[in-house]
Amino acid sequence: MRSFFVETLWNYEKMQSAGFVFCLYPVLSRLYPDPHERTEAIARHQSHVNTHPAMGPLLAGISGRLESELEPSLVLPNRWRVMCVLAGIGDRIFWGNLKPLAAACGTLAALCFFGSYAGCIVLLGVYNIPQVFVRALGFREGWNLGLESLWFLRPPRLEDILRVASGLTSLVLGMTTGLCAILVMRTPGLGPETPLGPLLGLGITGLTGLAFLLLRRKVSLTVVVYCAILLVFVAVVALFSGT
Repeated sequence: MRSFFVETLWNYEKMQSAGFVFCLYPVLSRLYPDPHERTEAIARHQSHVNTHPAMGPLLAGISGRLESELEPSLVLPNRWRVMCVLAGIGDRIFWGNLKPLAAACGTLAALCFFGSYAGCIVLLGVYNIPQVFVRALGFREGWNLGLESLWFLRPPRLEDILRVASGLTSLVLGMTTGLCAILVMRTPGLGPETPLGPLLGLGITGLTGLAFLLLRRKVSLTVVVYCAILLVFVAVVALFSGT
């Protein structure tokens, strides 16, 4: 629960240090019953901290394990390395893949159940269920295994996970594009019997091919998702203008 406050008092000098110490405090209070030693440990971890918020519990668990096993002078250098690794991995998993997937699924659900909260619920669920699971599991694994807990995030295991997420995003984007085309073609005044209908259908097909080409050229998945959302916006505007 404390990990949700990792970014509390975020600042440009030490970034997440205050929130991270708040997250780590129960561990330090058990490791250092003596108030003087505890104060020293707290001051030690008030140095610069910057990692992905969902990876905060894993970093806290590993840091606690390092505190229990290493000399105080060796804790911060090792924590710094782990922090940088988790920041990069967290950005790739959550910002680069899970967030675009959640946006695509939410957009598809919003179109399928137009006028309801389904899109919002699906978007929040697809993104938050995995990251809450990672938060809940992260501290336990970090504390129990220490640095060995990072083995699950090593290639090729991590690459396999990201490849599946990218494939799912592409699939959902394709389904969303197809649904947009169906909605446009079924709109009165925009069907195939009018000049505007085929042009819109051709435009949707062209944008779909462009999205596929961008993914093949390893352009940021987030950029592709934003383009798809723009396509959905154009289709919805055309839908309402036709009715």
